[in-house]
Amino acid sequence: MKRIFVAIPVKLEPQLLDLIERLKTQLKEEEIRWVSPKNYHLTLHFFGNVNLGNEEVIGRLLEEAISGQRSFQFQLNGLRFFNKGEHPQVLFIDVAECAELNELAAKMKELLKKNGFPIATQKFRPHLTIARMKSVKDLERLSIILNQSSEGLRQIVNVRELTLYESELHPTGAVYKPLNEFILEG
Repeated sequence: MKRIFVAIPVKLEPQLLDLIERLKTQLKEEEIRWVSPKNYHLTLHFFGNVNLGNEEVIGRLLEEAISGQRSFQFQLNGLRFFNKGEHPQVLFIDVAECAELNELAAKMKELLKKNGFPIATQKFRPHLTIARMKSVKDLERLSIILNQSSEGLRQIVNVRELTLYESELHPTGAVYKPLNEFILEG
């Protein structure tokens, strides 16, 4: 069994990496585990634990899903967090509305559903996770820092490929291993 997901690999520009380093300094009092820049990605579908035979089926379905799919762009813009109850849990860079991204995710979801794979019930919300928060002592301060840091936070991401990853969980955080790449046309 492998724990796998399909995602768009994302390489942040130096000014965004610098911004994240400043955030680490500003938020050093909080219990936050930062994602390594080499692990930045936008998840299209998380499969969970998959038998080896299903890994090959998934590869064929992904090839089918991207058939005719041209490369495209989306924009990163602004810092947000997802809550678990009333507590912030995931710090992420938001993604501007992008028809091509939403259509690709919907096409992939429909194809996987039709072939018997479990599908998430929640609406697709594209984002780039940069940190996981265990606890936040000062939510107001966090919100102010994120709002200030979000000003001017913009990056265009060129999508030319999707990657099927294996996620290995370790006490220090997940390690993502690329299993297969799927190149888009154009």
